[in-house]
Amino acid sequence: MIVLQNIGNDISPNALMEPVSQILDNEQNYDLPEVPALKKSIVVTSAQLKPCVETYQVNGDSSRKMVISSRQNRLYAKYMEQVPANIYPSSAETFFIRW
Repeated sequence: MIVLQNIGNDISPNALMEPVSQILDNEQNYDLPEVPALKKSIVVTSAQLKPCVETYQVNGDSSRKMVISSRQNRLYAKYMEQVPANIYPSSAETFFIRW
């Protein structure tokens, strides 16, 4: 069996192996790991988002850039040549990303 996981997930693949093995062995009692609650985003105004829109250097390296843009009252982060990802406000000054 192979368990794949994206970087940054809060559940270890090892934590899944035992319950999956128990299920495959037709055991009736098994404990799945607890999934952390999703972060909640809040509603902010476009005026609050405007100061965040900028091109940032990553770790002071001018060749590595993160572009923060705004569209329809939402912020997007684009690192280098990757596809832009929606970033969500948890306060007027802090943001998080969902993958």
